[in-house]
Amino acid sequence: RLKFFPAVPMGGAKTLGALSAPYPHARWMPTGGVSPANLEDFFRLKQVFAAGGAWVVPRDALAARDYARVEALAREATQAVKALRSDSR
Repeated sequence: RLKFFPAVPMGGAKTLGALSAPYPHARWMPTGGVSPANLEDFFRLKQVFAAGGAWVVPRDALAARDYARVEALAREATQAVKALRSDSR
């Protein structure tokens, strides 16, 4: 299991897909620039097991101790990934 950082500045899902070809048994967790807008691109790659992104825990939510917002964003991200995974099987 490997972390791919910074994912988007390094070329995003396209680069990660290319890196996965010579390392078919590697599993990846992209972070750095991952967002709801490009989450699908990463999770279409079967080698991606997780992703991280600052959108799930925004600084302003932490500063305000708005943990309900953080929880809601984490649930949305989880549901999005589950939907993507169920569509690709």
